[in-house]
Amino acid sequence: MGFYDEKTLEECEMMGISRKSIENIPHSQLFRELIKIVEAKVMCSYSDFIPDDLKDEMAFAQEKCVEKGKIGLLASLYFGSELIVPSIYSALLVGLRMCVHLSHEESRFLLLHISMDGDHAGNIRDIIVSHCKSADDRIEFVKCTELILNARVSFYDKLISLNNMDTIHDQASKLYDKQASKWSRDKPMCLSDFTGRPVVYKFIK
Repeated sequence: MGFYDEKTLEECEMMGISRKSIENIPHSQLFRELIKIVEAKVMCSYSDFIPDDLKDEMAFAQEKCVEKGKIGLLASLYFGSELIVPSIYSALLVGLRMCVHLSHEESRFLLLHISMDGDHAGNIRDIIVSHCKSADDRIEFVKCTELILNARVSFYDKLISLNNMDTIHDQASKLYDKQASKWSRDKPMCLSDFTGRPVVYKFIK
């Protein structure tokens, strides 16, 4: 919900993340802001490329976990999210920085979860231990964990399968078409037109 101790806020400031950009701001809002930043940089929406039904299996698994009550919810939250999110978000952060050059401020949602979710996972584990005292509870917990993790694997497998060469070519063509009008010009308009292009033209000649 955007509540942090002083040490966390100081660490964020050292990374170039201002207090006002995270303090008292729910993480759901930080996530939406990250999506907007990335979409603005690549000039398209993820919804252009991700089929609506891609998340169906994940949604179904979450519904089943909810039906199981606190055991299902804890399994989904712990193994399905908090325990693995730092690794997933670390990989996403590397990819986004390489592709769209996100600053620390722009990637604050990911940075906060990479550093904080380890603590969250530890706290949730203590709660799980206190709620899974019987063999039946532990078996139910394992079943729910299997359900949510299999759904995650299926989601990423489907996501990878989208990235065949035809799909990549189509995506690249759409992005190129959107950018083309910005590249076309009949007079110098930016620094590289004055510094980089004359060198390239001379080399080509």
